[in-house]
Amino acid sequence: MHTKKTILWTVIAVGLVGVLLLVSNATSKDFKDKKASKTSASSFVVATACELFDINDAKQVLGETAEQPEELPGANASSDDIDVTQCLYQTSVELGDIAKQKHASLLARSAKTESGADSNNQVFNGPAKPDNVQDVEGYGDASFWNSEFGQLNILKDNNWYILQTGGSVPTERTLEETKKFADVIISRL
Repeated sequence: MHTKKTILWTVIAVGLVGVLLLVSNATSKDFKDKKASKTSASSFVVATACELFDINDAKQVLGETAEQPEELPGANASSDDIDVTQCLYQTSVELGDIAKQKHASLLARSAKTESGADSNNQVFNGPAKPDNVQDVEGYGDASFWNSEFGQLNILKDNNWYILQTGGSVPTERTLEETKKFADVIISRL
């Protein structure tokens, strides 16, 4: 009788191990398939900053006097792995009131390859993440506030977005003000 129980428990144990192996292999395969499909070349979407942040958005962020400067500062750091675009708006002020001028800019660093995606992800989840930044919840896959530069950094679908708004002194910009900017465009990122 004792032998029949031992054999029965052995059969049950072997059966459970088999089921666990099948589930484990299926889960592992699903994970690998999802990872492969998520990081395949077709999954990379190059975002253009001025398509994500237009003059109407700028007026919501800066007010009705928002305008785009005639000449945008260069931000072309594009490569085979990353496409970089920038969109900048500022408030219209009299020549003597330049100190009162406000700016809002979006820099989009879009991954074009797995290497570009890894580069962007390392800034949020790896050794390249800056020291002394504040994690921010509710924006993209990961986000943080860098008070030294007055920037909200958002990682979404392997793309890195840098938002800043306020005056020309980065340390005087606030997270709350920049979150309002992010709220205007977050659905498009």
